[in-house]
Amino acid sequence: MKFLLTIVLLSILSLSHAYEPEAAVGRIGFSGCHASYKQSLKALHRDLAEKVFELNHVQEGIRKYSLNWVLNNYIRPDGRRSSTRFQYKTHAATYVKFHDLLVTGLGKMGTKVRGGYSYYCRTERDQRCAGGGGTIAYVLNLGPYTFNRIYLCPEFWKGDRNEQLSTLFHELSHLAADTDHYFGSIFNDEGMIQQTNDAYFYEKMMHNELSWVLERNSWAFLWMKPRENPPIPLSIPERGHWCRHPDHMGMTETL
Repeated sequence: MKFLLTIVLLSILSLSHAYEPEAAVGRIGFSGCHASYKQSLKALHRDLAEKVFELNHVQEGIRKYSLNWVLNNYIRPDGRRSSTRFQYKTHAATYVKFHDLLVTGLGKMGTKVRGGYSYYCRTERDQRCAGGGGTIAYVLNLGPYTFNRIYLCPEFWKGDRNEQLSTLFHELSHLAADTDHYFGSIFNDEGMIQQTNDAYFYEKMMHNELSWVLERNSWAFLWMKPRENPPIPLSIPERGHWCRHPDHMGMTETL
């Protein structure tokens, strides 16, 4: 009897730390993708979904890193103080807003993965993909409406698997959370918060530990040790996602 009780308790504990099952992933559609591309996209999408669910996990995902957690596990143990080197005015309040917006953005990405969307494989005849060496993928909007699909240019298939996953994560943030691109300073309250609307910032989470991304792009700037040099933020991958301005007919694309 005691043995059975132990098994049950271990099962409950393992489930509490498990991410959402594959069954939670919504249906994905394809257009213009030949068989080998479909197979590759199915595998990529599984890994993408797993990462999104991991980031949304109640105990181990973004919700874990509240201001209280940062105070008890990062600021106080290291004797850190509010930074005076940059232009922050409300360190704690800035982080609370930064964190809340990340919870919302990643939550929307999780909802989109569970709801499903489509991948459209394009050719060089698509003027947004023409020329090569530029656009890798994009999301298309018509006014306030976003088409429920991610468009993949031929350039997408030239990257390695990690680059492809980063691109899909980047585009999913556009599709689900309506992110943009932000290239301004993060050394003030507004700039720090603006990162939560930057697809390049979300992209960093695909292949890096979440706590490391948060430290390198938030905590270490808001709270520093005495006489400590600030860290270098995670750089954007060389294979960038080119921005375009709105075109005619009210159509805009976010890359």
